[in-house]
Amino acid sequence: MKPNIKEIQLKTGIGDLKFGMLKPEVRQILGEPEEISEFESDASEEDLLESWHYDTLELTLVFDPIYEDRLVSIGISDPHYKLEGKSVVGMSMEDCEKFLEKLNIQITDNDDMSSEEEPDLWMIECEESGMLIWISDDEVIEVQINPIVDNEDNVAWPQR
Repeated sequence: MKPNIKEIQLKTGIGDLKFGMLKPEVRQILGEPEEISEFESDASEEDLLESWHYDTLELTLVFDPIYEDRLVSIGISDPHYKLEGKSVVGMSMEDCEKFLEKLNIQITDNDDMSSEEEPDLWMIECEESGMLIWISDDEVIEVQINPIVDNEDNVAWPQR
């Protein structure tokens, strides 16, 4: 059975994948990831986040031990995934900005993240929607969605 993970639901998840899920719940939907890696959180060097990579689905899931190893971030890099019925991955920066405006999604930041390795990398942040959009060479390459976290690190977990 193919999992229902097509429609991006801001602040909630993608299809049957919901923020706040535990690892066994995610395994039940997607099976084992092709790769698991750890990396340091921006918030704390002692907080090692666990990243599950489902390469065939072009999907990355992040679990945070501070929140009992719950699902806290979903990254997608395939046009298969839709936001309000449209593929964001593959859009130009201008088309993406117009689409967000049409959906009344406020862009809070638009940063040039270019480096020697990535000479034309941009990040659009939509803080109120819990979304980051990565753009390389004027094409959206990844959409990352997250639940909303307040200033005291309280997460607004979606209902499941």
